[in-house]
Amino acid sequence: MSVLPDSSVKRTVFIADDDDTARGLLKSVLQASGLNVVGDAADGKQALSEAKRLLPDVVCLDIDMPLMSGLDVLARLRVDNSKLIALIITASPTAQNVREAIQVKADGVIAKPFNQAKIKNEIDRAVARKLLK
Repeated sequence: MSVLPDSSVKRTVFIADDDDTARGLLKSVLQASGLNVVGDAADGKQALSEAKRLLPDVVCLDIDMPLMSGLDVLARLRVDNSKLIALIITASPTAQNVREAIQVKADGVIAKPFNQAKIKNEIDRAVARKLLK
């Protein structure tokens, strides 16, 4: 039996990226994929605070942000929520960044520029992996 993500569940997503254009584009892509974007932040400190308050199903975090990196935000979120689905989105998908993302238990790394199919596919794959655990 294959375990597939339940497409009838409208997952909540939180976005953190210091680039206004990237954040807006990601929000549009996620909404067009049927996801419910519940909030966003332009820096890591705000991202941590808002994600803890909103308790989304999924977070999309840029690595390079002011005040706190997306990797640091994810490490802190993981302390309270191991079931959180976390995607790291970066313009610099270097081996070092990927290793660090794995260390903080990111569920996927997406290189910028991204498209709707790639984002939706990564979220679906991450959900399926979480359901198998």
